[in-house]
Amino acid sequence: MKRVTKKSLMLLLKGVLVIALFSVIVFKMYSVEAEEKKYASFDWDSFKTQNEEKWRNYCDNAYNEQSKNEKENCFNELSTTLESFYKKLYKLLSKYQEKNLYIEDQVILWTIFYGQFYSPTTSNSPYLNSYIKDNRDAYKQWPSGYYGFHLDNSDGSDEQVEPKYSADPGIADFYATEKDSLKMLIRNAVAYYTKCYGVTGDPITTTLSDGSTYMTCEDTDSIVVDDVPHQGTKCVRVLPPGGEMGFWKFFVSRMAHDETLGFFIHVLFLGFASEDEYYDQCMAYKETGEYDSVHYIYEDDPHVSYEMYFDFLKENAFFDGKSNLQFYFRHVLDKAQVDCLKSDTCEDSLEAKGDEEYLKYQEDLEEARLEIIYDILSILDSLGLGIQYGNFTPESKLVPGSPYEDRTAYYWPIGSDTTEVRDGVTYADGEPASKTITSYYGNRVNEVTKKKEFHYGIDIKGVEGSTNVIAVEKGEVVAVYDSCTKGDYECNGGYGNMVILSHSDGNYTVYALLSSIDSSVSVGSTVQKGQVIGKVGQTGRTKDPALHFEIRKNGNSTESAVDPLTIISSEKSRPSGFVGGDFSMHKTSLTREEFISGLVSYCNKNKCSAKTLGYFAQNAGLIYDVSVQNGMNPEFAVVRAISEGFSPNQQDSSYNNYWGVGCANGQGIGACKKYKDLKDGLEHLAQLGIVRKYESALELFTIGHYGYIGEYWFNPGSWSDGGCKYFPSIKQYYSNQGRVSQVNSACSAGPCSGSACLKTNDEDQEAYGLYNISGMSKSRYNIWGL
Repeated sequence: MKRVTKKSLMLLLKGVLVIALFSVIVFKMYSVEAEEKKYASFDWDSFKTQNEEKWRNYCDNAYNEQSKNEKENCFNELSTTLESFYKKLYKLLSKYQEKNLYIEDQVILWTIFYGQFYSPTTSNSPYLNSYIKDNRDAYKQWPSGYYGFHLDNSDGSDEQVEPKYSADPGIADFYATEKDSLKMLIRNAVAYYTKCYGVTGDPITTTLSDGSTYMTCEDTDSIVVDDVPHQGTKCVRVLPPGGEMGFWKFFVSRMAHDETLGFFIHVLFLGFASEDEYYDQCMAYKETGEYDSVHYIYEDDPHVSYEMYFDFLKENAFFDGKSNLQFYFRHVLDKAQVDCLKSDTCEDSLEAKGDEEYLKYQEDLEEARLEIIYDILSILDSLGLGIQYGNFTPESKLVPGSPYEDRTAYYWPIGSDTTEVRDGVTYADGEPASKTITSYYGNRVNEVTKKKEFHYGIDIKGVEGSTNVIAVEKGEVVAVYDSCTKGDYECNGGYGNMVILSHSDGNYTVYALLSSIDSSVSVGSTVQKGQVIGKVGQTGRTKDPALHFEIRKNGNSTESAVDPLTIISSEKSRPSGFVGGDFSMHKTSLTREEFISGLVSYCNKNKCSAKTLGYFAQNAGLIYDVSVQNGMNPEFAVVRAISEGFSPNQQDSSYNNYWGVGCANGQGIGACKKYKDLKDGLEHLAQLGIVRKYESALELFTIGHYGYIGEYWFNPGSWSDGGCKYFPSIKQYYSNQGRVSQVNSACSAGPCSGSACLKTNDEDQEAYGLYNISGMSKSRYNIWGL
């Protein structure tokens, strides 16, 4: 049996694996290509024909020294296994899609297959078993038939979208282990909402002259709810906490606490207990005696949430048992003095030491899982999905868990009671006057119509005509509706008085139910982040004063609406972020020791690859000395390499050119400058005009146009064709929304040539320059805190 050492494993996972994965899967080989992802239309025979050549190449490369029969056996086993997997995957996804729960298949596929497709064992059967050895005893092979995922015997036809709740002991331990990877992952892409109700009394029924009736509450802070457990219709206050819960927590909590089930069972999830702190906080209201009763409510309306999905992967042990991912947990293995995490992977496991010992390393385990998640998100980003989680952004994928906050972080839309006029603009960007949410995103029963509907935003409580509503981000006013009056429930389709803003990141924000709109707000005008745009009201379909707030991602329709609480937070109501600052091209404020220790400490924490930033950490003293001696800021040498992706070193280490010097789009590595060693490369970098000519990085990227975006906005083409492939990343750096719209139209129009294409201008180049300096500033801050 061929053994892989820990050192070679590091290179494999951080080098070869990345290349192999990119060449094998980034082209969506493992994905339905049906129009609009209609999962029910998946056809295995066509899918196999489409991918057969790639799968045969995989087996040919894996068994290049074996017989033709060995390679054929590999292909047969691979295709048989994948047939069961893909047929079940798309049956499950289609069932969820029928319920309007669209789950991106690439998310599920990459969670399962990440790290799988590098060379399997070359001498043992089954052909796809992986074998890994660290610096102690060898891991035992994966069990026969285990290819990084588990499948039960069903084909997914009997899967119910709604989870089953039963006192049957079989239900209680269904999720205690990973019995079926697809069911577990797909289920955890779905989330639910919970609420905390404090009952304040019975509603008052009022009869109108036409004989119709409506109910109100004596307590003006209460609302009428007709589904209070065991009590029916009551006046209640919606109390904090409450909000979105991932399936794993929702299922465990509901089994343990739901008053409507008639039984209470404590269950485990992937072998560990899950606590519901929301429930504990809700029940604490009982002690106050302020309410007739207190109830924790579980909503039955599911919705897709990738935020909750990745929370599940971070907080649970899904990745822990994958032997091909043990590399990520090496610092935990070293601390615990074990060979692996789970007993299915090896005998000397952390799991074998018991739950209490396992939980001691929970924080370290979550850090390692987060690194895996960020690597998966990087790949999903390269596929154009743009799914965000935690602190991940495409620019920060080399620095997982960074404290850097995006410069476009949205404010909470409720303003402070006090205002301040700055440069003629009225702001209310102090502490929000209200953070109380009265209605969440998702399915609900409308308090006015009493009908079930989908709520595309959140409603935040406020004082009518008094509480300020502010812009969550700088934007252009694209719609204003101001003719609604209180009590006209159908005015403007139920939205009442409303303002819609368009933002440079492609999103739209909606502010509705307003009592009034500020005179400075008109269609075509630009509003600033934190600027007052109106007052909370009671126009439209509401019985209580509130702000209805929506975020629509990449489109101005309800179809583009997302849960605002995945983007804004009442806890971080005024995120200032670290706005990447300028820095000198020639001098550093760091001593040699500070420079070295910052870089080394960062890499120790973030496990830098030996082929990229880890190599710089090993040579930090040399980088500092050569840079300072040649009048170049050593920080620039590091952050420019990160920004450039250590080009072209990952392709050919003999070049010693980490900064893309001389490289040209479409001309291959041969166009890049070649240096004999790192010292030679640093000296040449310092002598370039881009370093000597400009005093600051901002000058270099905005005035010097280093990293020229191109003459035309070609669409979409390769990187060599021009700026349209950059545009999604740089559009947030424009100050002129008109130019954003112009470029967006050009890039959306389709391929063009010559004079038919829109030319780039200085404004475009400046936005591209700000994008570059922002990326480098993030890295500089994350490494040295500058």
